Amino acid sequence: MISDGNSGAEIMRTGKKIDAVSPCSEIVEILFTDTAKSQELFKKFNSAEKAKAQGLLKAQFSKACVKHGGKIHTWNGDGGFAFFPSKTGLEFGNSVEAAKDFLESIPRLNEQTALAFCVQEFTRNVRISAHRGEIYITGEAGLDSADPKEFDAFIKGEKKIAPDNDEVFITSQLHSVLGANAKNMFQFYKRVRCGSLLADIYRLKKAPMEKTHNILKREEALSTITESEWTHLKSEIFAKCRNVAARNQITKGLIRRVWQNKGLSYKDIFELTLDSLHVYLNDAFRKHKIRITYWRCSREKSGDEILTIVGHRYPKGEDVSNPSRVVCVKDQHYQVCRAFSRKEVLVTPSVVSARNAKMKLWFDFYNGQANKKRHLASAMQIPVYHRVEKSNEKNVFGVLCLDADKPDTFLEEEIPMWIDDLVGYLVNISLSESILQHSVSL
Repeated sequence: MISDGNSGAEIMRTGKKIDAVSPCSEIVEILFTDTAKSQELFKKFNSAEKAKAQGLLKAQFSKACVKHGGKIHTWNGDGGFAFFPSKTGLEFGNSVEAAKDFLESIPRLNEQTALAFCVQEFTRNVRISAHRGEIYITGEAGLDSADPKEFDAFIKGEKKIAPDNDEVFITSQLHSVLGANAKNMFQFYKRVRCGSLLADIYRLKKAPMEKTHNILKREEALSTITESEWTHLKSEIFAKCRNVAARNQITKGLIRRVWQNKGLSYKDIFELTLDSLHVYLNDAFRKHKIRITYWRCSREKSGDEILTIVGHRYPKGEDVSNPSRVVCVKDQHYQVCRAFSRKEVLVTPSVVSARNAKMKLWFDFYNGQANKKRHLASAMQIPVYHRVEKSNEKNVFGVLCLDADKPDTFLEEEIPMWIDDLVGYLVNISLSESILQHSVSL
C-alpha cells in the first residue's frame, strides 16, 4: 500500500516495486484487482489449496501486466495492484489493455483451477478497477507515498469504484487522458466519492459477439479464435441443447393435459411457455440472474391502451414488486411502452448508465427501485405480435420483458441472435394471446 505523504503515515507493501533509479514522483496508472467473496469461495479448500489457487491468479495478473509494460507492486493473497508508467510521451491506457487480457483469461483460469482441485466447477469472480495518480517512488520498500486522493482513497474505495464483478471500471482521472478510440470503449456509469477522491467512473462496454457460424468459418486459422470466442462457442452449443430440451417440456405439458382430459386453454400454453423459458434462460446462462415479465395490452373504456403485468418468472427468492402493475401506453418514457408503440425490440445494455445519463434514458416505475437488492443491470423488451396476412401489419398483443443482473447481457447488435433463440417461445405466447382474444378453445 502507499502512505499519505502529508501525514507521514506508512502503509506497508509486499510486492515488487516499480523500477526507479532514484527517489522521484511518477505519474502512474494503477490497476487493482480483488477476488469477490473469497472467504465463501475457499471455504471448502485447505490452506495449501487456497494458496495454490491464489498463486495461479497472481501469475495470470502478472502476465497480463508485464505484457503491457506494468509490474505488480503489491499482492495480498487474493488480490493486489500494479503500476504502469503514465507520463507525457508514453501511450496512455496500458492498464486498460492489461485489464482486458486479465478478465478474458478468468474463465479458462477457473477451469484450470477446477481441474487442479478435482472439483466439477470453480467460479472465481473478480473486481477490476484502474486509476491514474502521482506517486512518490523512493526505491525502498514501505516508503513510497502519495496524496490520499491519488492512491489511498482509490484502493480503500475499490468496491464503490468497481461495483460489479467481472467488469472493468476506470476513474475519470484515467479516462480523461485516453485517446478517442479507447474512450469510446467505455460508458459513463455514475459519480462516486471515496474519501477525498471524487470521480466519475466508467465501465468497459462488452463488444458484440460474432455469430457462431462466422467464427467457425475460420476453421483453417484456428489460432485467430480468441479465448472469449472459444468460451462463447462452448456456451452457444450448451445453450442450443438446453433450448431444445426446454421447448420440448412445453409439448410434453400440453400432451399431459390432453391425456388427463382437462382440455386446453390459452392459459395452459402461456404458463407452460413462461415456465420453460425461465428454465432455459437460467440454465443456459448460469452466471446470470434473468427475470421474465409479460405485459398484456388492453383497452379502457376511455379508449386508452394500457399494459398490465399478467405473468412473471423470477429467480428463487425474488419476486416482482407489483405483480399487477399497470402503465398507460402513452407513458412513452417507459421502455415497455416504447417497445409496444414502436413494435420493435428495445435493449438497454446498462440500466445504471442509462439511469444516470445526462439525458436520462431509463425511468424506474417508482422511487427507490434503483436501491432494491435485485440488481437490474441490463434489459430487453420484445413485442409479441402476429402479422396480418393481407396487410403484413403487426398486431401487437403485449411485451415480453427480460432483465439481468449483469450489464451488457443484452446488446443491440445481438438482438437477431436473441430472437433466433426465443422465436419458439414468442410464437407460443402469440398463439395463447390469439386464443384469448378470439375466445377459442383448442
